[in-house]
Amino acid sequence: MTAATGLSTSSLYNSFGTKIETYPEAVDEYLVRMQDVLAPLHQGERGSEDVLEAWSLLASVPTGTGVDRSFSHLLSAVADPASRGAWPRVKVCDNDTCYTAFFDKTRNSSAAVLQHDPQRPDGDARVPRAEKEGPPGAQRNTAVRSGVERGMSQLVDRTITALRTEHDTLAALVRTLTDEQLATTSGAAEWTVAQALSHLGSGAEIGRAPIARAAGETVAAEDNPTIWARWDASAPRAQAEGFLAHNARWLEAVEVLTPDQRSSLIVDLGFLPEPVSLLTALGMRLNEVANHSWDVRVAFDPHAGVAASSAEVLVELLAGPVGFMLNFLAKPAELGKPASVAIPGAGLVIDEAVTVVDHLESPSATFNGPAEAFVRLVSGRLKAPYDHGVTVDGALSLDDLRRVFPGF
Repeated sequence: MTAATGLSTSSLYNSFGTKIETYPEAVDEYLVRMQDVLAPLHQGERGSEDVLEAWSLLASVPTGTGVDRSFSHLLSAVADPASRGAWPRVKVCDNDTCYTAFFDKTRNSSAAVLQHDPQRPDGDARVPRAEKEGPPGAQRNTAVRSGVERGMSQLVDRTITALRTEHDTLAALVRTLTDEQLATTSGAAEWTVAQALSHLGSGAEIGRAPIARAAGETVAAEDNPTIWARWDASAPRAQAEGFLAHNARWLEAVEVLTPDQRSSLIVDLGFLPEPVSLLTALGMRLNEVANHSWDVRVAFDPHAGVAASSAEVLVELLAGPVGFMLNFLAKPAELGKPASVAIPGAGLVIDEAVTVVDHLESPSATFNGPAEAFVRLVSGRLKAPYDHGVTVDGALSLDDLRRVFPGF
């Protein structure tokens, strides 16, 4: 049963009971609901309209449990690229018996859609996207799509603004630091302040290139190990100055992007299985900058926190395009039991995996602290003496959550 459905035994029990005779019912519902989800997708880009509408109607479903929640996450995984304009790049053969698919990495999404032409000896023909008929129900779903795209566009802008604020705040501090202060241990105990800045600076140098390429700029290639070695070999003062220069250059590259580019750019970061939206790339960078900026600032101010504006955006991003990062940051098995936690502006669900959701109806615990404290919890930075006034009420303790998020 678990193999057939892809669900855990506990999820099946929670949704369908423990009696063996209920298992066929679970399989039947699984197959019916999978058919409903996948039916509009086999037609390629035309399915994005249907997925967008379904996603808007089922946005609250991930707050459920068991089978409902598992299926909603499957739908969300498909709807996410649709909502940020990337789904049209997932192209498939229109022949019902063919399941060939590919991700269009061309800059303007001009790659042909594979169709089978019975009049050709080889059966294949490349048909430009413009020659395909428009998506059925497009007019009906225009409002849904527009609303989703507008929300994502605003989140891109807010993420860039948060990154600018992070840079300006940290740069103002870095310019005042002495050589002795650069050698001080940062909030990341294995790094000095200068090394934390070096990490941010090298990340900016490496991370700018794929965004610039996506925007049409020709960027000279230099492998990551060479870049890291150069930064590691630099003196602390050079590392600090390098951070100021390269992070500013990274920001300039994203701040000049047009509204259309901000909503449509697809970025190949090189270390993920597939290219991602600009918003995903920006969200990953904000997570890194916000936490390592705290590493630097807390070395001189024990009461420092992650910037409130960054924390608010990060919680929203974790509930959306960068939620996949929780697969790497969290260790749900350390808890040993399912739980749901109310957090500032959202909810945290811990079972076989860890997810951030928009809302929880009946959480089993409550995280009492600001959003910035939650962001630091996720990155393993909510530890004494930097956990001022943060508590957890209910079925879990703060130490339980620390085990789930051990840090990196």
